[in-house]
Amino acid sequence: RWLKAIRDDSLTWTHVSDLKYWDNAVARLYGIRGIPQNILVDPSGRIIAKISAVKRWKESFLKFLANNNGNTGQDRMASP
Repeated sequence: RWLKAIRDDSLTWTHVSDLKYWDNAVARLYGIRGIPQNILVDPSGRIIAKISAVKRWKESFLKFLANNNGNTGQDRMASP
């Protein structure tokens, strides 16, 4: 049902789950305690910010771009 809902809703971003809820290894590793959880990760996999408000996400992303001369590192990222 979960995969069907992703297709039906045309959700294009990467979805991962082992259906272990808060006992999930990634949730424990990154301290995810709520949904939705927005995490800004740089191209090397380092967490830049954990953000709850969209406005703060945009501000954090623009700050990241400014500190990296506008290079998002997308050329080094693996395609899903």
